[in-house]
Formats: sequence, structure tokens, C-alpha cells
Amino acid sequence: MIKSDFLEQRLVRAIKFIDANFENKLSLDEICKHAGLSKFHFHRLFLTFYDLNIYEYMKALRLREAANRLIRESQTQIIEIAFSSGFENPQAFARAFRKHFNQSPSAFRKSPNWDEFEQSNSPLKNAKEKVIKIMKHNYKVEIVEFSGANIASIHHSNAKKSLGSTIAQLIEWRKENNLPPSKSKTFNIFHSQDDENDIFPIEIGVETNSEITTNKFGISRSQIPAGRCARIQIDGSDEQLGHAFNYLYREWLVQSGEELREFPPFCERISFPPFVKPNEAITEIYMPLV
Repeated sequence: MIKSDFLEQRLVRAIKFIDANFENKLSLDEICKHAGLSKFHFHRLFLTFYDLNIYEYMKALRLREAANRLIRESQTQIIEIAFSSGFENPQAFARAFRKHFNQSPSAFRKSPNWDEFEQSNSPLKNAKEKVIKIMKHNYKVEIVEFSGANIASIHHSNAKKSLGSTIAQLIEWRKENNLPPSKSKTFNIFHSQDDENDIFPIEIGVETNSEITTNKFGISRSQIPAGRCARIQIDGSDEQLGHAFNYLYREWLVQSGEELREFPPFCERISFPPFVKPNEAITEIYMPLV
């Protein structure tokens, strides 16, 4: 009898293989061989576990990366992105892109609708969250002295699905003030979540010591204080962050005997989409300690 965890681990291997090679033309035989599963049952297993089929998953990955490249590589022609994303011609790419994101590639590059982007990617994110729950993580927790940071930040106090619009405001402010990620650190401060009212309060900030003048974006001065923190580095997509925080609070904190400081958890985005691929993202999360 085949156990459920056996299948789950094989499917995780398939997902990780696809994530690392999705820009290539992967055959079903290649994926199944890597996962150690029969190709005659793989489609049904994948759909049962992740609520979308293997081809939908790969197309969503390619379209998400194509969208990120449209922003990240402003000089790269759309036709080049279309071909390198696995589409036979620009017309097929444009149709798939519009169907998925409800914007044409050129319109997205000019003025991306981040709310639509987040909503369109929700099936992909849900599948990845299921993968992360199955994976066995060996988080390395370090106690460090955080040096503090003066930041210019914007407060998001709405549903998580509308976070894209808030991020877009920060991006525009960064451009106007010449503070790209390569020049100025990026921080997120996670305030207390209100699940009952579907509120995801988060502060998104850019490190700067410059004066913050009145602006149309709602950017204001904020600060992350110096002090002791527990730190975990996360390599890969954002879906891991919640599980890492859960580990810190549910397991590590109890076992360590440490006490929490009066400041919310936060993270520094070392590298992140659309400037890098999702699997190349690096995030350091911090739990403030006494």
C-alpha cells in the first residue's frame, strides 16, 4: 500500500524540479522520472493534491516570470520575453497573458495592475503553500544585534489581496527619490493581523536618512529600533515566510526560553521579485527579543 506521505514527497520533488527548470521545455517523462512517479497517474495525483493540473501550474509559473521580466527588464523586447517564456509566437503569449492577468503585456509593462496580478496568481500561491507544508524545514535560527533602521514607509491596512496597489505606491515613490533596492534596503513590518475583518496590516519601508517631504503616496517617517533579535534567512519564494514565523513562535521561542520585545516582527528583503526570480529571492526575518 502506497502511503500518502510517500506521494506527497514525490510530488514535492516534481514541483521543485519544475520550479528550477520551468523556462525549459519540460516533458512529462522528465518530470515523472525525476519525481519517481508513473506518468499514467501523475496528472490525477497532481490535480488532486494541488487543485490545478500540471500544465496550468507550468503556464502560471511562466506567465508570472514573464510579468516580472516586463518590469525588471524594461529594455527587453516583448517578443523576446514571449519566446523565452515557452510560447510559439507573440500572439499566443499576448492572448495567454491577457487571459491570465486581464492586461496586455504592453499595458502591464506601462502600468501594472498589481491587485489583478496577485489575484491571478492565487491558485499558484495556494499550490506552493501546500508544498511548503509538506517540506521538512531545518530552520537555522541566529540571535543577532540588529543595528536599527530609519525608514520611509507606507502603511497597508486593507485585505492582503490589495497589497499590490500599496507596493506600487512605494515603487513609484522610490523611483521619484532615486532609492532603488540596489541602493536602499527594503523592510516589511508585520503588525497584528485581523483575520475576522480580513485585514492584513503591514508597513513597507525603504531605509533612508533623508527628510520625508509631504507626498501623494502616503509615505512617512518610521523606525525599526536597534536590539536583539532572532533571525532566520529564507531562500526562495514568499510562501515560506508564514511557516518560518510559525516555527519561531510555536517551537523555537518555547524551547529557547527567550522573551519577546515590544515591537512587531519584521523582515529585510535582500532580493525579491520582480528584480530576481522567485526562487532566487532572499529574505531575512526578525523576531525582536528582550
